[in-house]
Amino acid sequence: MIDHIHLIPELCTLTGLSEAMRSDFHVMKDLSVYTRITPNVRMKELTNFIGSFPRNQEANTYLQKWQVSFEAQPVRINARIMDREKILTGHQGKNEISLGRMQSGAEICGRIC
Repeated sequence: MIDHIHLIPELCTLTGLSEAMRSDFHVMKDLSVYTRITPNVRMKELTNFIGSFPRNQEANTYLQKWQVSFEAQPVRINARIMDREKILTGHQGKNEISLGRMQSGAEICGRIC
């Protein structure tokens, strides 16, 4: 088991979408192809991406210069999956929020309140 995982601050930046992008149906639909993938597919793609570094001379040059290396396989950590919370609403009782789709509080309240 690994005690510490070191992250490179320059690679840990906040990203986001502008309101114009968020309101554009086509942008969101195109983006969902990449953001709504299963954990197994995500892990496979990430492993393939990191596995491509040794074959890319330019990437290797930078990684050696920066003294950065990547393990061939992802780090395994102990984790658990939390049960979904039930949201209590006034007159309708309990409602479960579906997984797999991030929703704003206004969307949720409009559907169950």
